[in-house]
Amino acid sequence: MLNRLKPVERPCRIAVIGVGQELCGDDAVGVWIARQLRDCGLRSDDLLVIEGGVAPENAASGLRRFQPDLVVLIDAGWLNLSPGQARLIVPEEASQSTATTHTVSLAVLAEYLRIEMGCEVVVLGVQVEQVEFGAPMSGNVRAGAGAIVSDLARLLSACQQPA
Repeated sequence: MLNRLKPVERPCRIAVIGVGQELCGDDAVGVWIARQLRDCGLRSDDLLVIEGGVAPENAASGLRRFQPDLVVLIDAGWLNLSPGQARLIVPEEASQSTATTHTVSLAVLAEYLRIEMGCEVVVLGVQVEQVEFGAPMSGNVRAGAGAIVSDLARLLSACQQPA
């Protein structure tokens, strides 16, 4: 899934930001994944996990202090996949495919992070099933998100190990 994340001679500084509106069903998936990653026991000075919610741009000052090499934005979207499936998309594509509950588009945020911090930015889009206000996250998306958390935890753990 995130084949760009490979063990290197020194650990890559990776920031993961979950994006979404928790009150709108599956749109909460990015925040849910970030919360699960943060709580699964990954501990490293080279990993930062943030629940960005509807204003992920508010994490910029913390990111600046952290100085990431890679930022992974996780957001719900309409990607023509089965609910709960995910794929990497370029930030510019995120404007057309991810949910629009955030205050700033992910394409604008990604460009800002690239320019200001010199880091690479990718978006992990997760296919939604429903995003109605007040609805819970659907079972299909929650199951897919659980698999994504397992995959990301494994990859992030491997990335933090020197080669």
